Amino acid sequence: TSSGGGTPPAQKAPRPTALSAEPEFTVRRLIPGEDHFLILACDGLWDVLTDLEACKIVAEGLHRLGSPQEACDRLVDTVLRSARCTDNVSVVLVMLDWVPVDADA
Repeated sequence: TSSGGGTPPAQKAPRPTALSAEPEFTVRRLIPGEDHFLILACDGLWDVLTDLEACKIVAEGLHRLGSPQEACDRLVDTVLRSARCTDNVSVVLVMLDWVPVDADA
């Protein structure tokens, strides 16, 4: 290096990353009595399970265990025990408690 007034060393251009900040989502109308919960999860879960598989695990867990927390734990445990799990797994289970709307109100 030189303390002279020459040109500064060339800086490397930023490397493109394989990560994307673009979320993947689906928009659909919820149906009271048919839609009971939402699963919000990172790609670590969706890399291992399909939407249908995840919903089945949660629905069975809710029926057998009666607790949303335990159903969610069962979902995460299923993914973490999979040989295909190579990423972190974060899940939020949103319970949809439908309240009938009073037509006279």
